[in-house]
Amino acid sequence: MRAFDERAEFEILDVRSEGKGYASVTVAVTSPDISATITEKQADLQEKSLTTSELDSQLAALVRTANPKTTRQTIAAIATEDGTIHLRFSESFVDAMYGYAYTDAMETLMREQAQAMKEGM
Repeated sequence: MRAFDERAEFEILDVRSEGKGYASVTVAVTSPDISATITEKQADLQEKSLTTSELDSQLAALVRTANPKTTRQTIAAIATEDGTIHLRFSESFVDAMYGYAYTDAMETLMREQAQAMKEGM
């Protein structure tokens, strides 16, 4: 994940008040787009018995060589009565920050866990 931290970024484009204590923040997220590449290499990576360290190295290499992609995303900003500001990041924002592959990875993980549970019964 450190590779994404080094290459992913967001820039605030607009802040729009949506009522008392609530704002909608539009941002431009730029991140290495690994979505297509990770899908192509998924079967190959699963067939190999990689250690966590080896898998991390493979993913870091994908992130370093991927082309950047920029999308517009929205963040919700909520101010509480004590002045604390809370940010609510959408799944699409997180997906964009992590190479446009986060959602697919989570869905694959949940399918595999469900399958493992089914087989364990």
